[in-house]
Amino acid sequence: MNEAGDLEFHLHDEINDVEHAPERAVLTVETAAEQPTPDTVNFSFLGEPGRSVWILPAVKDENLLFLGLAAEEIAAGVFLNEALRVELVSIEGEGDFFLYTADAFGTPQVRMNSADGIGAADTFPLNAGSPHHVNWAFNAPGSYRIGLRAAGTLLEGNQAIASDVFYFHFLIPEAKLVQPTEQDNSLAYLVQDLGILGGNSPLNRHYAQALSDTGYVTGNSETASATEEFVPSNLPTGFRFSDGMIQNLGILAGQGSSGRDVNESGLVVGTSTYTNEGDFDNGPLVPVRALPGQPFVSLGLPNGFAIGEAFGVNDNGVIVGRVEDQNFDNSRPFVFTDQGGYQLLGTLGGAFGTANAINNDGLIVGYADPGANNPGVSIEAFVLPKGPGGYPSLNHGLHVSGRWAEALVTPSTSTIMERCLDTRAPQVVSVMPLSGPRLTACRILALLPTVPSWFRKESVTPTSRPDSQTS
Repeated sequence: MNEAGDLEFHLHDEINDVEHAPERAVLTVETAAEQPTPDTVNFSFLGEPGRSVWILPAVKDENLLFLGLAAEEIAAGVFLNEALRVELVSIEGEGDFFLYTADAFGTPQVRMNSADGIGAADTFPLNAGSPHHVNWAFNAPGSYRIGLRAAGTLLEGNQAIASDVFYFHFLIPEAKLVQPTEQDNSLAYLVQDLGILGGNSPLNRHYAQALSDTGYVTGNSETASATEEFVPSNLPTGFRFSDGMIQNLGILAGQGSSGRDVNESGLVVGTSTYTNEGDFDNGPLVPVRALPGQPFVSLGLPNGFAIGEAFGVNDNGVIVGRVEDQNFDNSRPFVFTDQGGYQLLGTLGGAFGTANAINNDGLIVGYADPGANNPGVSIEAFVLPKGPGGYPSLNHGLHVSGRWAEALVTPSTSTIMERCLDTRAPQVVSVMPLSGPRLTACRILALLPTVPSWFRKESVTPTSRPDSQTS
């Protein structure tokens, strides 16, 4: 305390017995203070293990500054319980500042830590008349300006007082140690338990089917406790997950439903049984959707069709899937909108077809049976853009022999993931960009956002093995 009774800081050079005002001194940290951050939980507050940290220790080292905190000039009987404290107020610098002590076992007791923000916990207690040895640490080189304030409660009048903020300048040298390689977190993921709808037996099955860019998840979860796997009585039921909550989307009637896709607003599409006799394995099924916050409702079925499933929805609410006729031997891909209802997309010549996904540009992908149009081929992937008057028949899109268009990789681009049906590489999913219109098995079809001139009715037969290179 000064003669006016105010708290203040000064730097005391004990070797030369000289006092300096903090703002008139620069505390230079020598290279000997540099060491790798310990790879232990106790020292994790200092930063990434192995990365350099500069520590001025609480024990004397002839090569380093020996800095302590002391209140030796404070007389006894001035402060309540002889107690004062030093508060961290601010820090300017390239990294973070830490002040800590260690117990008898060497475990650090962190007193100040700018890395987690500066608050009321960033204080160090002092006793009037006593010195204290502490560790000072910095986790990056450069110049630092640290603002400290002293405070306490006067015994006389029980009055709390505090000093002005005093600024201490530290200069940390450049790192000499080899630093750990920067970790690439671009493909780091957090695995989150979404919960279940009720079936908690080890025999129950729960599936997530789709994830939106805004964090909505959909799929199905069995609600009845199972005594046997994969039986209708386990009641697989569609769900929507968001903000830590899982919502039961219901079953129209019968014993099953599932969410297949969800868009950025949380609109879920999928399928549900719709008669009391129906089960999820044997149907009959109907396309359904659940608006944000709402349960499943039926989309109905076009005339002449008895079964349907919705597989994809874009951010505009346009839905795609397949419907099957009353004889259960012909299925057709469809696109559905509130304005136009169902539009069937035709066939490639055979009896089977389905639309699996649609992006925000209206591009649809799926697969179909070419029938007599391509003898010896059981499946062809198709890519169908929307024309000025709506969607043309599948025969006006691009279709590729022996391929299965599985999904659009992103909802706003024209990159298509497909699954290969080649017997040499069954069920292979590969993500590989392809330049130009030439297509080979088990690869990604990358279409330009605007349909190029070569986008016309054609059938391209793969010309290389699935493991061949493309250019």
